[in-house]
Amino acid sequence: MLRKFWDCRKEYQERVRKKRRVPNMNNPQPSYFQNEDILHLSLSDEPEAGSVEISPDITAELNENGDLIGIEILAASAFLRDSILKSAQAKLLGLSKKAA
Repeated sequence: MLRKFWDCRKEYQERVRKKRRVPNMNNPQPSYFQNEDILHLSLSDEPEAGSVEISPDITAELNENGDLIGIEILAASAFLRDSILKSAQAKLLGLSKKAA
């Protein structure tokens, strides 16, 4: 019974995802270019038709329908380091507030 529920739920989520044109983030394909320090996350094999700069070092890649198909992060090492540090600090602050 539970398995049937999860199968129906997955099918429903897939239909909603297609209808809303939400990219499938369950299986992004990362590529790291060490010499340039660029991280590329490919969400689809579709050709890129355009892009949008989200921040100075992050670009969203779009297909011809305007759907997100990839993300490119320049200076990826610093971006990941800073993101992890911010996340860890937030968790530590949350833990210290709970302990007080």
